[in-house]
Amino acid sequence: MKGTRAVSRRTFIGATGATFLLRTSPIRADPSRSEARDIRSFGAAGDGSQNDTPAFAAAMRAGTPIYVPAGTYLLEQVTIPSRRTILTEGYSTIFRQRRGTAPGTRLLNVVGSNVEIGDCTVEGNIDSDAGEQHHGIFVGAAPEIGNLTDIVIGNIRGHNLRGDVVYIGSANGAVAKRVRIGKVYGVNVLRNVVSIVGGVAITVEAVAGSAVGYAHLDIEPDGYNGPVVGCTIGSVHGNFVQIAGQTIKSYVDEVRIGLLDLAGECTQSVPEYKPGLARADALTLRNIRSLDIGRFIAQDFKGAAIRQIWNPGGVPDQRVHIAAAELSNDCRDEPDGAYINGSPRATRLSIDSLSTDTPPEGVDVVRDCKEARIGQFHGRLRKGRRLIASSPDDTQGLLYLVGGGVAIYGLDRLRQLVTR
Repeated sequence: MKGTRAVSRRTFIGATGATFLLRTSPIRADPSRSEARDIRSFGAAGDGSQNDTPAFAAAMRAGTPIYVPAGTYLLEQVTIPSRRTILTEGYSTIFRQRRGTAPGTRLLNVVGSNVEIGDCTVEGNIDSDAGEQHHGIFVGAAPEIGNLTDIVIGNIRGHNLRGDVVYIGSANGAVAKRVRIGKVYGVNVLRNVVSIVGGVAITVEAVAGSAVGYAHLDIEPDGYNGPVVGCTIGSVHGNFVQIAGQTIKSYVDEVRIGLLDLAGECTQSVPEYKPGLARADALTLRNIRSLDIGRFIAQDFKGAAIRQIWNPGGVPDQRVHIAAAELSNDCRDEPDGAYINGSPRATRLSIDSLSTDTPPEGVDVVRDCKEARIGQFHGRLRKGRRLIASSPDDTQGLLYLVGGGVAIYGLDRLRQLVTR
């Protein structure tokens, strides 16, 4: 399994064989645009010591596209209204939040539609500020500002943020729609690299990072956020992902992830995010109507590779389709667990090709699904353990006999069965 982690980060093939995402940053710095005005003409210094918030506020009021050259811009919060364009010099354009800003202050706060922001770096003060809502880039539709549509953001690097690198949300009937973001990378982030709590047609090219307090990707609408519908993520390289609607009305639907590459060994943010310390599973699911993953890798987790959480009154049919899954050294602290734990009330699981190591003693591969189908299985089962446990599939008696052997087996068509 060690060799399976090498994969092209430019091509991610999904379950249908189609490419989910193949593009570079959606916005690029272009200071030659004649209509762009240099932020320094508004009084910004970009030296990391002067408070440049007033200069950016003036530029936002002017309405013209602005060019922000390389430098470190010390800011409290920049509120970005509709039809604004911020051109940059890539990651060398650094937006750094001032120390001591009030809890819940967002560095770049998008409150309008048709906004473009170039590649940039966002930095916070994880060691000194209070709370957990100091997000780097915040796109949040709300009744007081209305719907937000057609937001384009480039590649983002986030450092030392006491919140999320990127937060996208809807609230109380207002919807964020058609939001496109490039690659998002976080280092020492208190909460999530990318958090999506509501919206329609959200696209993120890639998510990765290190020293993340909670999740690399957290798609988690609450009751007041409404659903997340139509979310495409090119790739996630990290430790923990959660896709979990809180209620049947705040469900998650039509989520596609090209590559989900998760490893259990991880470093916590400094300081640590206390709610994140209990993480044990690679992928947690709740109230999802449909999820498609092109390639799923999960190894070295104390808990399950996938755990479906069921709440009474939740979504009754939750479809999970994976084109290729590679699972190893999971359930290390669950001697009577399963690599994939579904819900007999909800989970409809299908995996085209599943590869595993030999699960620990007492551990099944798939357990407790409403429906489970494995196209091909490559791996070993210990004696008495099952590929699919607690499933109505009538082939389980045959699979049970594989105990201790190697199986290359298709539920739709028996191809080869070798026992040792």
